[in-house]
Order: sequence, then structure tokens, then C-alpha cells
Amino acid sequence: MIKSHDEQVLSKQKSVGLPTVESAKPSDAINVNVVKTLEEGDYQYAKALCEDNTNWEIEFEGKKTKVWSRKLPDSPLQMYKSKSEFKDVQADVCYDVLQDSVYRYKWDKYLMTTTRIGYLDQNNDVCYYTVGSLPPFRNRDFVLLRSWADLSNEKFILAHSVWHDKFPPTKDYIRGTVYLTINYVKALEKGCQFTYLTLVDPKGKLPNWLINRVTKTIAPRLCKKLRKACLGYERWKRKHKRTEENNFWRIKEIKQESAPEFSVDDIRLRAFVLREGRMPRRNTKDSKNNSLDFEEENESFKKRLPIEEQQLFTGHRRLVEEILESYDPTEKDLYRGWDGMRKSHGSIPGMGRIFRGVA
Repeated sequence: MIKSHDEQVLSKQKSVGLPTVESAKPSDAINVNVVKTLEEGDYQYAKALCEDNTNWEIEFEGKKTKVWSRKLPDSPLQMYKSKSEFKDVQADVCYDVLQDSVYRYKWDKYLMTTTRIGYLDQNNDVCYYTVGSLPPFRNRDFVLLRSWADLSNEKFILAHSVWHDKFPPTKDYIRGTVYLTINYVKALEKGCQFTYLTLVDPKGKLPNWLINRVTKTIAPRLCKKLRKACLGYERWKRKHKRTEENNFWRIKEIKQESAPEFSVDDIRLRAFVLREGRMPRRNTKDSKNNSLDFEEENESFKKRLPIEEQQLFTGHRRLVEEILESYDPTEKDLYRGWDGMRKSHGSIPGMGRIFRGVA
């Protein structure tokens, strides 16, 4: 069978590989763009990542929360996990708060919209999310396959990015890639323990060092907000007359009217979504060479820089362009007068030439 152009590009592309653990081996169902129900070994793998701190480096250690990072082979991205104990929150409540997308609008200010596209079974669905970003960066969107399991004392919610033809990337958002997120809730004698693990590429023009720094900061904040949300959940349910019938994640048998019909045929591999987070521009001059156009602006200028400054140029130019894209046309024109910025950063070696190249 002849592969499509996008599949050929994807086969040549280096994907971010998930780390290995000795105690469990996941199936391919846990990988990006794979649409399958998770197996028992996948949940064992998720638990091992959350519980075992081997090969993890401690980044933050507070009274109630710890944060670790883990470097990945052949990738500048890092995996992060945070762990907190909620002594005043039961595991069932924490699990329900994580699953309840209606309540999430109340406590997660970055969540903009949630659309449940459809389901595979009672423990797996596909959802579309739009998420607000920290200013001045652009908003992101994601199409995720979510899988969950309630094993009484242990509860899991896993997610990774997939493609859906009815929710392609648009100019309004940058399409990010979730390689893996894990929400793991473990019941304790008093309260519960919550572990959040994430490996995400927000795409766009953000330098990798900034992605890692922001991710490391977000993890402990999520734990703090989640605990507060859990404490107010029962009161919110009474106020809005929410019942167990609203909790689709606890329903053993799916009712047809509870979620839209889902077709796996709508899932397609799209290499450019994984790699660039946006729809590609086609090369219209040569229809035979219908390649993806991911050109780098000012490439000739970058090549004239010393080797040690080329990487610095690329990272800062992308960061500046990311800022500019969030501005309206009037502000953008004003911001492109680089005088103030050059004066502010002129003391940094190489920055004068870098900003002249960006402008």
C-alpha cells in the first residue's frame, strides 16, 4: 500500500520516546496518534512512572508538594511530575474533580472550552480542548484520547494527543502535542496522594528552555488549585444540583444519548501536526514537490553568526516572534522599533546582532 505524503514524513521523523521502567512495559496504545483502549500493562507503567523516582531529579521540595524532572534521550524536552498529599480530601472526591469538566471551568482559569468528540468505550474517549496561555503567548488547542480506571484505592486518568478530521488545527490556536499526561490518585488512611506527570510540547516558536521552565512552574500550582477545588466540590454540586447521573466516568454502560457517535475513521496521521503544531503551507510553485514548507526566516543571517551564537539567535528570535503574534497590528508596528529592546539587552554578548537580525 502506498503511504500518503504525511505518513512518509512521519515515518522519517524522530518522535519523543517515553522513558522505560523495569517493572512494566506499555503497549503501543499509550503512544501519540494511536487510538486504542489501554491495556493493564499501560496502567502498571503509569503507576511505575509515578511511584518510582529512579532516574528523576528533584526540582522542588516543599512541605506538601515535591516536583521532579527527568531527561529524555534524543529530546530537549523533559518530563515532569509533582506529588502532593491532601489529608483533608478523599480519593473519590479528588478523582471526581479531575473528571468533572463542568466544574473545572470554575477552578482552572486557563481552560477555555471542552468538547467531548466521542467515546471508544466506557473508559476511553476523545476530547478537544482549547487552553489559554500565560501572556504574552498565544492560546493552544489539543485533541486528546483520554483513558481512565478506578481501581478503588488507585485511580488513573491518562491522555495523549491524536488526530481527528473534524477538529483540524486552525489559525486561532497553536496545536500542541501531549506525549503523555498522568493523573494518579492513591487513597491513604487520611485523605489521598495526588501525582501529576506530564510530557507536553506546546509547539509554536517557544524555545525548549522556556517550555521546561514553565512546565516546572505549573505542576505545583496545579496541586494547590486542585486541593482547594476539592474542598469546595460538594458545596458546588449541591448548588448546581449535580447528581451521580452527571458523572459519565462512573457509568458502567454508555447510553447512546450521553455522548456523540465516534468513528475511528476520523482519525488520521498528520506529521505536520506533531512536528510544528500548525497546518502546513504547500509549495505551489512545484506541484510535484508537494513538500511541507517549514522555512526559517533570517536563515542567512543566522549562518553568519559564530556557532555558539546561532542557537541563541534561534531561541530568542522565536520567543520575540511569539510575543509579536499576540499583539494587534498597531502594537506590533510600535514593538518592532527595537531601540528600547536593544538598549535593554545590549549588555548581553551577541544580543545586539541578534535583535538587528530579528528586526
